[in-house]
Amino acid sequence: MSALVRNVFDLVDENYLALGKKFAIEKYNTELAKIYESEEKISGMPIIMKNFKLFSEKNISSIPLNIAFKAAQIVDYDKSENFLYNLRYATIVETRQTTKFDEILKVVKKTGVDIEKFLQVYDDGTAEKNFNEDLKICQTLNIHRLPSYMIQYKNQSAFVSELIGYDVFVAIIDKLSDFEVKPQNFKRTQENLKKLLQKHPLISQIELKEAFDFEKLEEVDEFIAPIIEENFVEMKKVKNTYFLEVKK
Repeated sequence: MSALVRNVFDLVDENYLALGKKFAIEKYNTELAKIYESEEKISGMPIIMKNFKLFSEKNISSIPLNIAFKAAQIVDYDKSENFLYNLRYATIVETRQTTKFDEILKVVKKTGVDIEKFLQVYDDGTAEKNFNEDLKICQTLNIHRLPSYMIQYKNQSAFVSELIGYDVFVAIIDKLSDFEVKPQNFKRTQENLKKLLQKHPLISQIELKEAFDFEKLEEVDEFIAPIIEENFVEMKKVKNTYFLEVKK
């Protein structure tokens, strides 16, 4: 966690700020929405920015989201990645104002993380301490842009501070491990599909295409048809694609 927006007033246009804090934040939200929308072209993942209002006069920082993720890690590490995914989904698909703490708690509940334990480590400073440790790592590695990756194998490591694709990841891992670490053959079976969904209970059509190495998105539709028929998952249509969510 790196605190992308520590204080929104450090980032708003000063000319807009002269016209009022509310106006300046509204303009910043609009500009941020444009940045997020442009990222849809990179991954293909659907991003919805209609009525996007992440920041307000009362909610001026992304730090609460950072600390919330650290709290989820402490309370239930196995669910923390799903918590982060759900938090992103709530922010850029459902356009909820996740800088509000009540919205964060809704994501905690959805993910199945114990709310009482979450609140305890969030409020007593434990999660914030872990967050500050992350900031120290960012400072030590001189991280000033995202995404950044530290890839480690035994006593070898590589730091990359740019967006890279699968092939580049493989090349780096090959070099670091001297080809000891090899990709696993993940067979396209309904059993493996369900295993993946149990680990990632909310996942997109695009991610399934990559996970099972399909050439076309239409092949994913055919592959998931059996679990749709047996009512194992709910299909959530978003723009021209969809997410699958395991039914509880």
